[in-house]
Amino acid sequence: MLMERCIETQKDLYLCFIDYSKAFDKVRHEELFHILDSLDIDGKDLRILKTLYWKQTATVRVGGEHSEETPITRGVRQGCILSQDLFNLYSEVILRELDNIQGIGLGGHNINNIRYADDTVLIAQSD
Repeated sequence: MLMERCIETQKDLYLCFIDYSKAFDKVRHEELFHILDSLDIDGKDLRILKTLYWKQTATVRVGGEHSEETPITRGVRQGCILSQDLFNLYSEVILRELDNIQGIGLGGHNINNIRYADDTVLIAQSD
């Protein structure tokens, strides 16, 4: 649809594909909770999310010996059904900066990015 629209309007289409390397590992818990607090999420659901991530620690076992506990302050769980949504909420703050950037007009909407999981496509066209 995007290409068809650019052909109709005789404008060049520019796409920038972004695959965030280890994106889920880079989500800072404190910032994520700040974002979640700013949304209208039910208090009970928010407490469950915080319980899953807040003040978690990890140890490493080598030859039966455990290391000291290390706090886990970033990352969403790999394979967790919520991880994709949590990452999208986290990255939404950054991508909101794109709201004023002209993309492609389609159905009365300005389409300037498409996102799925940790993949993003930035969209622009020539004037």
